[in-house]
Amino acid sequence: MHKRRRLLITGAGGFVGLHLIPALIARGHQVVAATRRPLTFGPSVEQVLINDLADGVDWTPLLQGIDVVIHLAALAHQNESVKEANYHKINQEATAALARSTAKAGARLIFLSSIAAQSPPSSNLVLTEYDVCLPSTAYGRSKRNAEIEVAAAGGRYVILRPSLIYGKAAKGNMRKLIQLARLPLPLPFGALTNKRSLLAIDNLISAIDLIIQRDDINNETFLVADATSVSLAEIVASLRHGMGRTSNLISIPPALLSALFRMCWMSEEWDKLAGNLELSIAKLNSIGYSPAVATPEGLAAMTARDSDLGAALKSPPTSDTKRPPVHRGESRR
Repeated sequence: MHKRRRLLITGAGGFVGLHLIPALIARGHQVVAATRRPLTFGPSVEQVLINDLADGVDWTPLLQGIDVVIHLAALAHQNESVKEANYHKINQEATAALARSTAKAGARLIFLSSIAAQSPPSSNLVLTEYDVCLPSTAYGRSKRNAEIEVAAAGGRYVILRPSLIYGKAAKGNMRKLIQLARLPLPLPFGALTNKRSLLAIDNLISAIDLIIQRDDINNETFLVADATSVSLAEIVASLRHGMGRTSNLISIPPALLSALFRMCWMSEEWDKLAGNLELSIAKLNSIGYSPAVATPEGLAAMTARDSDLGAALKSPPTSDTKRPPVHRGESRR
């Protein structure tokens, strides 16, 4: 029987929140959306306006009657001008404060972290929850430190580390991949056979709802991804297939492409595009996770809604906070 819960969701106006909240309402949950600006979810969603996370939030009154808190709000990847202290304040300190308040209120916390908390942009190992965490960016370190704060708060929690999330109106690195696929040119990735795990937004929603249902799962960390990994060539081909186009890929030796990227001081970009980053979801599968969306079909379906997606990508990003902006719920890899 599907258990109905009263949920407090932070970062409600971000990419994940805008998909997640209607889906959870449709599943019968009651949702309180914490946001800095009014949203248009309709009368079924209770909205509460909060301060900038960097300024601190009194969570106590918002947690009355809440069963589960889903914490999506975070400062996501920005350019190099953003100081590590900013990530620390929003991603670590604000998360720690929420975790302590949640524990005191007796609610359960689902924290959306990132695979960046565990790994650099590429790894030749298939990642599991049991690996040593080696974040390589300020963002990743702040997410890892936030995980530690969540565990230290003394309450019941589940940490989710998603791979790169895709879906309608995706931003960040997925947006860049879509823009790349849209180019009316052949792309030189036909020979790439790397393996990267992606995550359909619908699969992430299923994982979150599963955790909501499983009251017996506490103080655990799970990697979240689609069932199978794909290469950059397969990603581009799937995106273009959704656009009604051929893959139009040409094969250039990966070693040559790598050298060209590194000569242009684009080593990190190359690692994100052509490196391996494969996640094992065996632990999440063991508690009932069964991702329904396959990556190639999910990518194609996303770009098939080209008119809606194109409009969303052209619109400026929104924020619920001052500069630097608070990103809500997309793990960008």
